[in-house]
Amino acid sequence: MDIEIHSAARQTTGPPQPFQQHWRFGAALQALGQPACRAVLRDRQGPVGQALVLRRRIAKVLPVALISRGPIWETPDPARRQTGLEALAARLRHGVASGVLLTPEETPNGAGISGATKIVTPASVAEWDICGEHAALRAGLRQTWRHSLARAERAGLHLQSAAPGAARLVALLDRDVAQQRARRYRGYPAALTAAWAGTGKQATRAYSVHARDGRCLAEALFLLHAPIAT
Repeated sequence: MDIEIHSAARQTTGPPQPFQQHWRFGAALQALGQPACRAVLRDRQGPVGQALVLRRRIAKVLPVALISRGPIWETPDPARRQTGLEALAARLRHGVASGVLLTPEETPNGAGISGATKIVTPASVAEWDICGEHAALRAGLRQTWRHSLARAERAGLHLQSAAPGAARLVALLDRDVAQQRARRYRGYPAALTAAWAGTGKQATRAYSVHARDGRCLAEALFLLHAPIAT
């Protein structure tokens, strides 16, 4: 198994990548001074997969390598995936980290990873495919959501979208931080979102909903990692 280590900000090709595995995420981390790299796995048959690897310290002492929602596999063969994962873990433990923390989208054999210990309950990620027909997407909503959508449409609300400028981005993130404190939930750090926005003009898209009198009722910021948005 051949493993190449590249910059975390290296633009990559291959299958669609989740937020935590996209090159923009790596570039944002590097902009914030966070150690990270991208590992590319190949064998004699060709590409096996790739992973964005973060370096962390547990209790500020124990160095570990963190792979969130990865690796991104480029082969359907479970044996090649298992071999690639074991080779990557061995490479990271040799001079990089004392251990490897992995939160994969799927395990190589569909059941478990050889030599791994489960330490946390798996989390769930909500993904909505919006590539279908409008009527089908609408029909797929729960009844309460369809009724809310119909009321909003009758209210004459106006939707605007644009790539946010620097001033609007700062103001939006400030309001988001204040809302997180008021409602007692946590999102991604504002500094990380701002760093993501700094990776290019196509990195973000802001949407706002306005009443008939022009008042802004709500805003949402989407981080783009085509063909996916977070």
